Amino acid sequence: MLTDVQGQLYLADQRGIAETDGFRSFHTFNFGPYQAEGRAPFGRLCVVNDDTLAAGRQLTMQVDEAMFVLILPLVGGVEVSSPVADTSYAVAGEALVLSLPAHSSYSITNPYDTELINYLHIWLTARPAERFSPGISVIAFDLAVTNQLFSVGGTDMRVFVGQYGGRQEDSLRASDPEKGLFAFVVEGAFEVQNRLLHARDSMALRGTGEIEFEALSNNALILFIDPA
Repeated sequence: MLTDVQGQLYLADQRGIAETDGFRSFHTFNFGPYQAEGRAPFGRLCVVNDDTLAAGRQLTMQVDEAMFVLILPLVGGVEVSSPVADTSYAVAGEALVLSLPAHSSYSITNPYDTELINYLHIWLTARPAERFSPGISVIAFDLAVTNQLFSVGGTDMRVFVGQYGGRQEDSLRASDPEKGLFAFVVEGAFEVQNRLLHARDSMALRGTGEIEFEALSNNALILFIDPA
């Protein structure tokens, strides 16, 4: 636990893992058979999975309650389909946001013949009184524009991603300090609120209105989720 604010570190090599022929998933929070102490959801943020899917394979998921799902391709492209929305496709530099009613399903497909794909797979539960139209949105962003955060969650999720050069600093303000912010380092290394995070490490923070962070390597990529 952090001493200056309420927080928790999730180290990459301590994540849960599920693996089958053609699929591997690292779980930051409890998910499916993986249940561990201290891995409960962070407010409405209940899933942060780091998934790799083999060529030509498909994964089908179901949500039990109304959910916003974000799929962020890191390597290759991802095809997503659902009975409640049209089929959509995204590559690195784009994000897919699904608005799903309770008890609905969706499928993720690797469209390549020979290549693996890797993507982040994030679930944020809808608020009890929240109304939304089921569907899938594709959001594009340009990481060639460095040292700033881009919103990739659309109107449904406060999710931000940015690529930074070494020793570049920035900050992000939480919409509700008590509900906090969640940081996930995709590539490289960052110092986040005075704590060192390497690739695929993450941290949940409460009780601070603003998070300050600094990239410690070139082409360092970081993701923030505001669960308020």
